[in-house]
Amino acid sequence: MAMAHDRVAGTYAVPIAATWRRADSCPSSDAVEVTSGPSDRGNSPSMVRGMALNVIGNAVGGFAKRLGGTRLGVLVIGRVVSPLQRQLYRSTGGRLSLTGRAPVLLLTTTGRRTGKARTVPLLYLRDEDRVVICNVNPGFERPNPWILNLRAHPRAEVQIGRDTTTVRARAASGDELDRYWPRLVKLWPAYQTFYDRGGKRSVFVLEPGSQ
Repeated sequence: MAMAHDRVAGTYAVPIAATWRRADSCPSSDAVEVTSGPSDRGNSPSMVRGMALNVIGNAVGGFAKRLGGTRLGVLVIGRVVSPLQRQLYRSTGGRLSLTGRAPVLLLTTTGRRTGKARTVPLLYLRDEDRVVICNVNPGFERPNPWILNLRAHPRAEVQIGRDTTTVRARAASGDELDRYWPRLVKLWPAYQTFYDRGGKRSVFVLEPGSQ
């Protein structure tokens, strides 16, 4: 997904392990589809809208996943899906997503040249109190700005659901790559497609703390 252009508003630091345990206990953090159950009140307008957005999100997510390994797919995701995903995630606290059930977070980095905050939605894996994010350059694009920003300024902010916390990024070790790569490819098959074509992969581990 492509870079976004503004900062998460009203962010606050909370203990990362506690944040992500709360997110795990809430179906809206990872399973971002909205489901409805029996209700004596019937379907409210907000529920209907949520169900409609859920259907749209699943359709868009399926489309993006199928075309994610193509040039057209990369362009559509970067220029259309990613900005919409960021806005939808913020407005609903992550309850609704354009990626269906795939886990999404908002990563805010510091621009290496401008010093300004830049926010982008990304797919992620969870490993205990750590979070893993990835990008594989398809070969026809410049390096993704969030990667360059993280390398220059490893301190970042992560929003999962409605909770935001501070993390420090580092490149995944060789052993970690061996463990994470199959899970990342299962999450987003285009990673393997681009990597097989010679694309450079960048896998980061986000750990609690701001030092």
